[in-house]
Amino acid sequence: MKSIIYLLGMCLSLSFFSCNKSDELNDLNLEELDGTWQLVYADFGSEIYFGKGPLIEDGYIISFDGSGNFTSTQFDDCQKGTYEVEEGYITFTFDCPNSGNLLSSGIQKGNYSFDDGFLYLTPTYMVCIEGCYSQFKKISD
Repeated sequence: MKSIIYLLGMCLSLSFFSCNKSDELNDLNLEELDGTWQLVYADFGSEIYFGKGPLIEDGYIISFDGSGNFTSTQFDDCQKGTYEVEEGYITFTFDCPNSGNLLSSGIQKGNYSFDDGFLYLTPTYMVCIEGCYSQFKKISD
């Protein structure tokens, strides 16, 4: 009986200190994030205010180098910076002298997810009553 209780105690303690499935998924997502992505669709909520449109043909491009740096064609006068990924969020910090003119003073944070080969970014710095997101297609590794 003592050995069963001891074994049960060991199993419970290991479950508290072992890696969980979300740790593994975050690692996989980080590897999947590296590369160059192009905006193919954007939904910014209500059709009345922002519109919902067809696929975007020449959407802006964002590239992640895997070491915390990114480049982006989203803004003409500010196209580079650093990014940090933590618990399903990605934070972009634009590295430009005029980044204070961008939303949130050059820092943009949002949720990210992957589905069916697409990257989805959902901004936390915008208020979207009906939800909003940008959908990106990977164009190179």
